[in-house]
Amino acid sequence: MVRRVSFVQRKTFNFTGSLLPEAITLADFDNDSRNELIIGSVEGDLSIFQGEELKWTASNLGMVSCLAVGDIKNKGANSLVLITGEGICYTFDYHAKVFDPPLSYFLIISL
Repeated sequence: MVRRVSFVQRKTFNFTGSLLPEAITLADFDNDSRNELIIGSVEGDLSIFQGEELKWTASNLGMVSCLAVGDIKNKGANSLVLITGEGICYTFDYHAKVFDPPLSYFLIISL
């Protein structure tokens, strides 16, 4: 007789769609010293979960192929960088509990 024991607490998140391995990350997007689960889908949807609660969403972004979070503007606050398969790079910032994407974006040109 084999017994299976799990020492890991499992969480379930409501997210539909396909995603690429680089389009999911754990990071402190809202600069509160707690990580959020950030997921981008191939269908162009972005979801940000804080704990088990869906906090922010964005859609119609294009095929989300990569996500990263960091202080890219050197202002002491993190930003979310989202790159699409179409070559567009979006940046999202969190300001005083207001998330209004997309805050800025630019086109990546491959030479």
